[in-house]
Amino acid sequence: MGLLKTISMKSVLAIAVALLLLSFSVSAQQTKAKKFASPQREKNFYDIQKSFNDYWAPYHVKNGYYTENGLQKKAPGWKQFKRWEYYWANRVNPSTGVFPKTTAADIYTNLSKQRGSRSANGNWTGMGPSSSPGGYEGIGRINCVGFRPGDNNTYYAGSPSGGLWKTTDNGSTWTVLTDNNSVLGVSDVVVIAGTSTATDTLYIATGDRDGGSMWSLGGGY
Repeated sequence: MGLLKTISMKSVLAIAVALLLLSFSVSAQQTKAKKFASPQREKNFYDIQKSFNDYWAPYHVKNGYYTENGLQKKAPGWKQFKRWEYYWANRVNPSTGVFPKTTAADIYTNLSKQRGSRSANGNWTGMGPSSSPGGYEGIGRINCVGFRPGDNNTYYAGSPSGGLWKTTDNGSTWTVLTDNNSVLGVSDVVVIAGTSTATDTLYIATGDRDGGSMWSLGGGY
């Protein structure tokens, strides 16, 4: 029993020492990583870049690792910073290093809000040409046709670059439905009839799969 107690006490002591050493190691790693966790607003790109380089200069880091006391160690946060540095290098002011106050996504969102609505009843006149020497005028590529259940006069047609179109008179006239959408390519359409054609529910698949011959906004099927 005495031998077992001795072994047990030694095991507990070894585990305690290991946990203590691990806590010191984690604390040291976190201290290094926190130095570049989030840049202060008043600092520009070049200030942050210089602070990073000055901090790691004594370690002679190569590909995210440095050697200390003959042992190779990983430089915490080094690769992450390099990715951040690569991303921002061509996006800041090249003279001052000041970060942009807005992003392309913000500009696009604001532009979309400012854009006026289009008239659904615009008075347009075709200017031609409306004929083809080969005799195939007016023939465009249609990806899909969706019929309204129970209504032979109403159906929808989707094209790879012309959007989604609707007819309520069996094809005599057509109305485009997607002029206000950024996605024009329509590869499939499903029609769920409502109480009237105005309340129909439509599901469209956007994008076009043609080996890269034609590109448009959209994620495919």
